[in-house]
Amino acid sequence: GGLDDNLYLTLKAKSFADITFQLNDYQIASYDSATETYLIKANGALTIAGEKRNITLEPKLHFTKTTGLSIKGEQEILMSDYGIQAPTLFMVIKVANRIMVKYSLDVAVN
Repeated sequence: GGLDDNLYLTLKAKSFADITFQLNDYQIASYDSATETYLIKANGALTIAGEKRNITLEPKLHFTKTTGLSIKGEQEILMSDYGIQAPTLFMVIKVANRIMVKYSLDVAVN
C-alpha cells in the first residue's frame, strides 16, 4: 500500500492519470505465417507523468476475421528519462529505475 501510494505520487497521477502513446508512423518488420502474427515497429511519443519522449515500440499484431485484432508488447524504460525519481518505502525498499511496461489492445470483431 505505501509503495503504491508513493508510486502514484511520483507519477503525478492526480494531474496525469493516463500513460499515453501517440502513434506517428509504423512499419511491418516481419510476418510469421505459422502464427499469423506481424512484428510491428511503431514510432511515436510516450507520455508518462506529463513528460513526452519519442520512442519505438515493437509489438506483435495478430488479426483474424473471427477473433479480431490483438496487439501485445512490452518496453523497458528508465523512469529517469521521464523525470521520475524511483519511489522508496521507509528508505529501505526502492523501486529500480529500469522498469518493464507491458501493454495490450484487443479489438473484437462483431
